[in-house]
Amino acid sequence: MPSDGRYIARVPPCARSRRSIALALALACLTALAAMTAAATALPREEAEAAIEQAEREAAAAGVHGPRSTPWVLARVAELTEGRSVLANLALIENNALIAAELAAALAAGP
Repeated sequence: MPSDGRYIARVPPCARSRRSIALALALACLTALAAMTAAATALPREEAEAAIEQAEREAAAAGVHGPRSTPWVLARVAELTEGRSVLANLALIENNALIAAELAAALAAGP
């Protein structure tokens, strides 16, 4: 993204019809919107990584492994971040669903 805040979308060379160009631009814009929204609600990378590393160390120390480890680590990361990791994950899921719905609607609309 340019420093003045504009988003420049690139149309892939395989986009040969007006519809494929429109879909490529829509995908690029929705992806940028999702990234900006996720960034606004996300944890700072350093904080997220520190929480994950600590939760993984604690899980190993507590003998938690296998299928039980993922829910245990996610719950501990939520505790360590005071719920901010949950909000960031929910925002990511919502944005992914928005992109999928918009693209499905565009594809269903046809040429």
